[in-house]
Amino acid sequence: MYLVGIIEKTCNTIEMNRILEKNNIYKLYTISKMNEKNIDNFKNVKFDVIIINYEISFENCKTNIRNILNNSKIVLLNIDYKRNLKIVENIESQVITYGFNKKATVTITSCDEDNIILGVQRGIMNLKKQKIENQELKYPYKTGEDGMHLYTSLLILRNIVALI
Repeated sequence: MYLVGIIEKTCNTIEMNRILEKNNIYKLYTISKMNEKNIDNFKNVKFDVIIINYEISFENCKTNIRNILNNSKIVLLNIDYKRNLKIVENIESQVITYGFNKKATVTITSCDEDNIILGVQRGIMNLKKQKIENQELKYPYKTGEDGMHLYTSLLILRNIVALI
């Protein structure tokens, strides 16, 4: 079982729990939820994957965030928040970006009433040391559902990074 950390806004906790439960994530991974109030508690934890799903704005604990990222194997970063790119500069972990941005490692290429299509833009080495080649992947998604970026990051986690 992989240890996954999710850095998310405090106000999104209820929505995040709903999405995690709905997608059976708690059954597949050990999840630690972090936010600006509790990030310091995780500074010595070695995560397999860290998901950064919103724009990090808590300046006083950036050193701890960088330590957490450096101690992780893979960082999944929502690239739609450009300010986050600075926090992953010069870290040792593999960074996989995702979002609508065309420069993302995994882009949301299409999202309609029933499906979301993710495009792997360049090769990714997953946690099992397998290379994931460029491809498009189609998944069910209900338009208007809250937490689209979190849902996308969990799809990437489950179907690309961890292959569970």
